[in-house]
Amino acid sequence: MPVRPTTVSKPLKIYKIEIHKGALDAIPTDVRRNFLLFGHIANEINTLYRLLIFSIKEQSDDVMKLFAESRAFTIARLLIGTTQEGYVALNKHVLSQKFGHTYLPLLSAKGQAALKRVRKHLSDMELMAAIRNNFAFHHPTSAQIDNAYARIPNAGDMSIYSGTPRHSSLYAMSLNLMTQGMLDCLNDPEDKLSHADAIGQIMDDVIDKSTDLNDFIEALLGTIAERENLSSHPLSDSNVVLTVDGHESTATFAIPPLLRT
Repeated sequence: MPVRPTTVSKPLKIYKIEIHKGALDAIPTDVRRNFLLFGHIANEINTLYRLLIFSIKEQSDDVMKLFAESRAFTIARLLIGTTQEGYVALNKHVLSQKFGHTYLPLLSAKGQAALKRVRKHLSDMELMAAIRNNFAFHHPTSAQIDNAYARIPNAGDMSIYSGTPRHSSLYAMSLNLMTQGMLDCLNDPEDKLSHADAIGQIMDDVIDKSTDLNDFIEALLGTIAERENLSSHPLSDSNVVLTVDGHESTATFAIPPLLRT
């Protein structure tokens, strides 16, 4: 039997924990609200995280690289905004409420470890909040546009790229503007970091915080489901509804920067 290469992901098993609306009707209102709210937050983080990971692949062609970077930075800003909002919701609806005192002690050891990580992240949200407030969920102000524009190097690409006959446009000047604005949110007043290192620091920050928040939410929702007896179908091989396998691992999968539509 051939040995499975280490570069190929293990088969992914999808389990279904069946929950009926009647079970949710019977639990306290605040518990139901948090169960639904944090499921929504995790859905958004999961989607944006996967899109980001699949988008940050090296491209050999300069134009392809530009389109890939534009998409990756756009997704990163959305993931930053969603993750930052998730931490605000966590602090507001869980950590500072009676709900948290009831359910957090019931977390598994893995859930407690995730909670410890997200508590630590909560004391280090300045970068994420700055990008969220100015360059993700809100458009930059006139002053922010002017400030970022003034810091774009003279050699910066200010071009417009337009694909014909299909609509595939990219405005390099605005990509550079938003990227510079994000970089200016770093506490690097003397620009000691290289461009690549600064971008890497932002990407690492959002990936770490979104991963840890998602781990915590998964543990929290599982704890709620177990404590409130929301399902009679715990995780077991009997309720695997899909197994995904293939020759490509998630480490090699990538979405092409340009798609024909």
